[in-house]
Amino acid sequence: MCANGTRSFNFTCGVICPPGWVGEKTPTGACWPCPAGQYAAHSDSTTCMLCPPGTFTSSTATSSCTLCPSGKYSTRSGQIDPGDCRQCGRGKYRSNLEESSEGPVDGTECYFCASGTYAAEAGQSECTPCTAGTYAEAIGSYDPDVCTACPPGKYGPFLSAASAESCLTCSRGKFQASSGSSSCDSCLANSDSPAGSTSSDLCYCSRPGFYGDGITICEACPLGTFSTDGIACLDCQAGKLLPRRALAIVLTVTLTHIVNPEVLNAFVMLAIAEMRALVFNVL
Repeated sequence: MCANGTRSFNFTCGVICPPGWVGEKTPTGACWPCPAGQYAAHSDSTTCMLCPPGTFTSSTATSSCTLCPSGKYSTRSGQIDPGDCRQCGRGKYRSNLEESSEGPVDGTECYFCASGTYAAEAGQSECTPCTAGTYAEAIGSYDPDVCTACPPGKYGPFLSAASAESCLTCSRGKFQASSGSSSCDSCLANSDSPAGSTSSDLCYCSRPGFYGDGITICEACPLGTFSTDGIACLDCQAGKLLPRRALAIVLTVTLTHIVNPEVLNAFVMLAIAEMRALVFNVL
């Protein structure tokens, strides 16, 4: 039986070359290391193999080759130095950390930046995303200006947006005067605006009983007045204010003497309803 590290050649024990080394399969055969740019993946190999395209090795006696660094590629075999790998051009990338959208990364080619991204410099390992509020439909872009701003009245909440459809319309009660925004601004409380508004000037007081320009002010009408247009408050008609004021006073005095929670809650609900009717001039 042959000792460890040897094998039988025609009933004679001989050396088994380890990975990274090669030799003749004869009892007297010696082993020698694979040179830089070549490798032997298995033991007992007789021939060194050139490092495949997209890889290199600067060491001797190696069992594998190393991928070109991220952002670089190679189409030649037998490379011995990472400097032999070429940089990806602008608008392209390559990463050793993940697969591209086009398939496994193998070091032999770079990939076009996807829509919504760009690579302004050569040798990038990833593409730069268009910022929120912008989008880009083209692939393989290298100019940051390819990212197009969402127009006023819309906003873009997503990074790397790939189409104009990613720009969303500002909802009612909101507006956006600028282009390239990632959110919309809100009108004042109790105010509203049409969907897709492009200016705060389109905000208006919308709640009954409130008044103002909707831009700098929108507040409740004073006691004894009402508003139907949200612009100005008008006096209640004669004979309609006093009874409700009297009722409000009676309720206020009564509430301070109620101990039973259920009774108190009933009076509170009644008081709220009456005060609303007072402000909005329902009667």
